[in-house]
Amino acid sequence: GDTSSIVPIAIAAITGRFVARIFIGHGLYHDLMQVPNLPFLPPQCPLPARLRVAPVSELPGGRVQLRQLKPIETREELQTLLTDCGHQAFPVVSEGHLLGLVRRIELEEWLAQNEQSALHLEEVADVAPYIVDLDFPVERAYFMFRELGLRQLVVTDA
Repeated sequence: GDTSSIVPIAIAAITGRFVARIFIGHGLYHDLMQVPNLPFLPPQCPLPARLRVAPVSELPGGRVQLRQLKPIETREELQTLLTDCGHQAFPVVSEGHLLGLVRRIELEEWLAQNEQSALHLEEVADVAPYIVDLDFPVERAYFMFRELGLRQLVVTDA
């Protein structure tokens, strides 16, 4: 390599950056955060201080009983569940043990693509979802959502 062109290229890049900052004022990532449909969580938890330190079980509307699925569900049961319930994910439970978490979109895709009468949910479920207990602090749960890009966080009482 020719090292004599490094300095002029570096000067041109730095000058270009400063000129762009003068005319635009901020970068591309700042613009992308302003896109209305782009999910974005602010750096700090927006809840009041008393709720941030509280356990997740004390959030308003926090104790929602999810519809649990068995490891094997019939086509009819799944269609009824998706019609009657608006949840985006469902725990797969057997004998009181969480086997995984299956998302609504995966169930809908399976129903659209297969004619089988039953689905083994362990085949489509996330067998290692993020799980916290009832005493987990809200602020830490918020941090997990923000930093890990979570869509669901399973809260268990065991």
